[in-house]
Amino acid sequence: MFLCKWSVKRPIAMTSFIIVMVMLGINSYRKLSIDLMPSVDIPYVRIRAEYQGGSPEEIEIEVARRIEDAVASLDGLRHISTMCMENECRVNLEFYMGIDVDVAATDVRESLNRIRDDFPDGVDEPQIRKIDNNAITVAQIYLLGDRPIDEIYDFADQTLSDRFSSVPGVGDVTVLGSNEMQVHIFVDRQKLAATNLTMADIQAKLQANNVKVPAGRIRGGKREINITFDGEFKSLRDIEALEIGKHEGKRVYLRDVATAELVSREARSRAFYNGQPATMLRIVKKSDANVVEVISNLKKRFNEIVNKGELPSGMKLEWFNDAGDFIQASVDDSWSSIVTGILLTAGLLFLFLHDPRSTFIVILSMPVSVIVTFATMEALGYTFNIMTLLSLGCSVGVLVTNSIVVIENIFKRLDAGDDIRTASERGASEVVNAVAASALTNVVVFVPVAMMKTRTGLMMAPFAGVMVAATLVSLFISFTLTPILSCLLLKKQSTGGFLSVLFKPWDIAYDALTRGFARTISWTRRFAWIVVLAAAAMCAAVYFIIIPQVGMTSMPDADQGEMTVRLEFPTYYNLATTCDLANAAAKRVQTLPFIRRVGVSVGNVNGSGGQVSSAVYLAQLNVVATRKNERQETLNEIVEVVRQELGFLEDCIVTISIPRAGGSGGSGADIPMRISGNNIQILEHLGRTAMERVAAKRVTSDIDSSIRVGKPNINIRPRRPVLQNLGVSAKELSSSVRGTYEGVEVGTFRV
Repeated sequence: MFLCKWSVKRPIAMTSFIIVMVMLGINSYRKLSIDLMPSVDIPYVRIRAEYQGGSPEEIEIEVARRIEDAVASLDGLRHISTMCMENECRVNLEFYMGIDVDVAATDVRESLNRIRDDFPDGVDEPQIRKIDNNAITVAQIYLLGDRPIDEIYDFADQTLSDRFSSVPGVGDVTVLGSNEMQVHIFVDRQKLAATNLTMADIQAKLQANNVKVPAGRIRGGKREINITFDGEFKSLRDIEALEIGKHEGKRVYLRDVATAELVSREARSRAFYNGQPATMLRIVKKSDANVVEVISNLKKRFNEIVNKGELPSGMKLEWFNDAGDFIQASVDDSWSSIVTGILLTAGLLFLFLHDPRSTFIVILSMPVSVIVTFATMEALGYTFNIMTLLSLGCSVGVLVTNSIVVIENIFKRLDAGDDIRTASERGASEVVNAVAASALTNVVVFVPVAMMKTRTGLMMAPFAGVMVAATLVSLFISFTLTPILSCLLLKKQSTGGFLSVLFKPWDIAYDALTRGFARTISWTRRFAWIVVLAAAAMCAAVYFIIIPQVGMTSMPDADQGEMTVRLEFPTYYNLATTCDLANAAAKRVQTLPFIRRVGVSVGNVNGSGGQVSSAVYLAQLNVVATRKNERQETLNEIVEVVRQELGFLEDCIVTISIPRAGGSGGSGADIPMRISGNNIQILEHLGRTAMERVAAKRVTSDIDSSIRVGKPNINIRPRRPVLQNLGVSAKELSSSVRGTYEGVEVGTFRV
């Protein structure tokens, strides 16, 4: 083969080329990111529309159905799932694999723009977001202290979020635990009624007197000056001094019937750390960022903020948890397995070859092949993760096999009397077909896997791609580096020597094993039918007895020492009640000896498709247990203990989830089941029946359904004849009612 010939005749040139490839591999190693699992891009687009004060039924009719009708005809759309809840709806759009999610999101935005005017007043602009499965939460940080929670939230939202967002690799920082500051107008309804004015009058006056618009420009001589009409309120006193009407010939000012205060927007979520009110910062990485590197930079920024006194007095920053340690430990364990495999392979080869020179050649070819493979990994866009490292570990056997066959044939040529250069060239060339045929079987098997476009295929593609790359690189190394090193190191084997004496017992034992194996083959040939029947019986036993007892799952539960406890109370519970019960549950869990930290989030929790994730009756406990090597209990045993501790909660649906490998730690079910239909009563009946039958099997826990008892609702129906006599329209009355209870945003106040 020309590679073998060139390598022997031009060893310096070929060695230089291999060194260049190794340098490229080392450079690629520095650039490759570290992740737990491969990057899988699934085209999902989520539409979120808020309608404050709207009931699920009203939102379904007025908002959700119109969105569904608008996007139903999009190209490549595979499935639409909609979740309507209090104050908002979420429409998840799943597109076929291969659809460009950026193009799909643009099409969705254009479709919604065409129906924007069809939504009722009060519906916020729908938010369109691409669901990036690779942009996972990498860290959670709590800010707490003895300051008012509004000040803590404002500092976290205005300052800390920007500080952490500027860390390279950070994609998003979500702040939970309170709300932004607003100017609230607190109206005394009795005083307002005494002036014969309404809430609509106040809204109209505030909107009409809080404006800022460009008014044009003045040109004169060589100058041009812009003009801006600035009619915005500059202080709370200016707002209170606004004239809102007249009564009995006297002017009525806003301060006569109301007060203006700068407070936080009505809080619909809370966060607690060790029972103390806090603000939680949830940090999400960019899809292509190195998880370990991002977390390392976040910790540096965290320490910088704490140590340099950037926090106001009375505030404290607490690092709650991150995914870096577990991912780094998983990757380090994979690397350890690869190195151990190489060393064990080298030792085993030395036992059989009895020659340190040939063993050194094989040992050197393995890491060289692995390092060169790094360059192909970077070119293919792969990262260091469990799948790619597993592939590298599995490819060690292939790397060894190719070089062993070449070296063995070179020894045969030496024994035949060839000089070392001729033996290296001819020995390697003679086995090209055999070695290539053996190695290319892996390529033939794994190339189709690497080209799969299904979800499972996208997960397995890096494994197959690295296996193919490592196999082809090992072929190249076997026909180039191995002959070069053979020319330099190998010599004709001698029959005596220290190593021959040292390994004589091993050779005797191995020869005895070989003779026993030969006798076994002879017996098998004479009684072939007995062997066939025994093999068939074993296969049948495995198929009918063993396999049914082996569970199946997409991703195994990983003992990261973390779990999430989702608490769902009756829908009529308010925020304060949910906070009290969630803190009581956290206090019970915190007393367990194997629990390190417990964080509480109320009003905003993790949730998979079909689950409500934003409501005041929802709470979530983020539980961090001691490390796996610091406790005797398994994480599943801890889950059962926590479930028993929370048994005191009445009318509460408790769901405990363990984050899966590569997952985000949500509260998704292991076995989801969807029942579709047009009659909600029939669906409720079928859902209850299914839950009862599954519970009777006693093989499941945390059985739940998406059907909930609705929150009590008061319907206000206007008396139209009375409205007509008063000259008031239903829209004006509804605006007054909404302003009285929910509140209406009428402008912007710039501090």
